[in-house]
Amino acid sequence: MFFAKSVEHKFDRKLENFKAESRNNEKELEQIRTFLVSAHRERDSMIQTKNWKQQKYCCVHVELSQLSMLVEYMKILNTERILDNKGDPKITEFINLLIKPFDLDEKIKQLGCFDKTYPRLYLTDKSLKLYDAYEGIILNAAIMMKLFL
Repeated sequence: MFFAKSVEHKFDRKLENFKAESRNNEKELEQIRTFLVSAHRERDSMIQTKNWKQQKYCCVHVELSQLSMLVEYMKILNTERILDNKGDPKITEFINLLIKPFDLDEKIKQLGCFDKTYPRLYLTDKSLKLYDAYEGIILNAAIMMKLFL
């Protein structure tokens, strides 16, 4: 009987040790799970922030593209003649009719409000040069149309 109690006691002690180790392992697993969930949440948040910034940059492109018709006008118009006859009321009225739908002052103001430094960090040199050329052409056309007034 003594031997059976001794074996049972050792078995109970080993069982308790195993249960304690299991609880410790469960705590470690829970910490690992918490860390993984937190890391996943942070990564999703960072991706969402980057997407938001890219969408903001796309807004700049959309604003610029709304002014692209001005470039087409500049291709057609005889700019030298318009500048020579700048005070003519017919030319002024004609130019006003052309640029009225664009609301140039507001568009240029909106374009000035966008922060363009973030996308420049991630674009290639070639992309930046192309975009800068595109932006320059659009803005030059807008400024020329304002000069005609």
